[in-house]
Amino acid sequence: MYISAAKHPMVGFHTTLNYCDVACCARQDDEQMEAVVKRLPDPTSFGRRCLNVVEFEKDDDSNFHMDFIVAASNLRAENYDITPADRHEVHISISCDRNLTS
Repeated sequence: MYISAAKHPMVGFHTTLNYCDVACCARQDDEQMEAVVKRLPDPTSFGRRCLNVVEFEKDDDSNFHMDFIVAASNLRAENYDITPADRHEVHISISCDRNLTS
């Protein structure tokens, strides 16, 4: 059976890393993150604008929360060759998950 590397990038992938490789990558990540942070505008330049926390509501279609979750779920399914889920399946899954954590 042939598995597409595009769908499963880690299949058959082997490498050896040592501490120096990992430390070098971490240092590069830190430098890139610092560069991004420097490009961000000063928070005081936003004036009175601020972010508001919005409670996730799966049963209110006017807020498009479920549309986003279904779209993100199906994009992930496409990337990993998983069967996509319809809106009803995602709604049931979220309902079950929220009942378990409540």
